[in-house]
Amino acid sequence: MTKKKAKPMKKPPIGVIPRYLWDEERLEAINDAIKQYWNAGMTPPIEWFHEREELESRYTDHIQSIIGLDFAAPTAEGSKPLFED
Repeated sequence: MTKKKAKPMKKPPIGVIPRYLWDEERLEAINDAIKQYWNAGMTPPIEWFHEREELESRYTDHIQSIIGLDFAAPTAEGSKPLFED
């Protein structure tokens, strides 16, 4: 019985950074830039706040999908919601 040599496997290309990680990095960059503007006594561009809101929403949706929580779901009688408006 002869043993066959295994062919070396080709590593796949790295690809792109996952969207949720890119969003997280972008969100951190926007928050840092906003702080720098405030510290310099300047008003940050309104677009940064809009983008931050969009990224926070998308990131929150991603985290909720991972852990299986729905913050908008009705609560059981007698229990308190996780977050109140």
